[in-house]
Amino acid sequence: FPVTIALLEIARLAGMPMARTLMIGDSPIVVETATRASCDALALLSGLSTKEALEAARPRFLVTDVLAFADMLEPA
Repeated sequence: FPVTIALLEIARLAGMPMARTLMIGDSPIVVETATRASCDALALLSGLSTKEALEAARPRFLVTDVLAFADMLEPA
């Protein structure tokens, strides 16, 4: 998966451990890429993928849109 290699390289260059990285997207391939890179995935239902397809990919978070995820975060 070339995208996984790119994700790992970006995290390395940023000095960010994969355990503290969250990949956000709206397709099962994004979730699979995150899983292969050992980071969490946030799947958005606002794209073209179905809820069932995203659930089958097993993201850590599954939300309707980014604002729904922001509502889940604790204040800093």
